Amino acid sequence: MEIYVVRKGRFASVLKEHAAFFGQWGFTPSADPAVVLAVTEYEKQSDRYRAYGYLFGYPGYAVDFFVESSKVSEADPKKKLVPRDFFSIPVYAGKSGYFTYAMPKGHRPGEQDSALYNLAAQTLERYKAIREKYVTAEGLKATLLWKEWNGNRRK
Repeated sequence: MEIYVVRKGRFASVLKEHAAFFGQWGFTPSADPAVVLAVTEYEKQSDRYRAYGYLFGYPGYAVDFFVESSKVSEADPKKKLVPRDFFSIPVYAGKSGYFTYAMPKGHRPGEQDSALYNLAAQTLERYKAIREKYVTAEGLKATLLWKEWNGNRRK
């Protein structure tokens, strides 16, 4: 079982920002996230990659690179992967390998990458600060943590 948490306002803004792409399926900013994910999951590989790249917040240049690289690999499976470097954003589970995106080999991270990294690092520190209050012998009290998280975010 998987659970996705969607910030509806951000989701709507991504669909609006990439209206030409998501519009091919008739999706508008008011589309149900579950429907968007279900439909794009079974689209052709390049559309699925692009949809997830946009929805998960990867920079546009990284989405473009990944989609185009996958087309090269898909066209000739015997060909090696297009050379690439990776950029990792720290998450609670670890510093690398979780929220990571590919970029062209030798690409130097820029302002967009730094902004994403710094915002994620601030969010992670905030999460770590409140998480410990909700770890008990029975496990993580995720619902209570979520309620505090959302209550503090609105203030």
